[in-house]
Amino acid sequence: MKAILEFNLPDDRCEHVIAVHAMDWALSVKALDDVLRNWQKHGGHGFGTANGAIDGIRNELYGILEDHNISLDMIE
Repeated sequence: MKAILEFNLPDDRCEHVIAVHAMDWALSVKALDDVLRNWQKHGGHGFGTANGAIDGIRNELYGILEDHNISLDMIE
């Protein structure tokens, strides 16, 4: 069985890029979930405030995305 995705480029460029990198996105979500679970299991990451935690999570997210050669800028 085959599945063929078809895109009307350049109009569907964003959808095409997301589809091509779907595994990288999925692995990034899994990696972030692993980090958050580890922080929760071991008493957090020492964030003093809610804003500090949000900043820490966003920084971790950006690092994970970079490790997988993707970025939020790919989504328009």
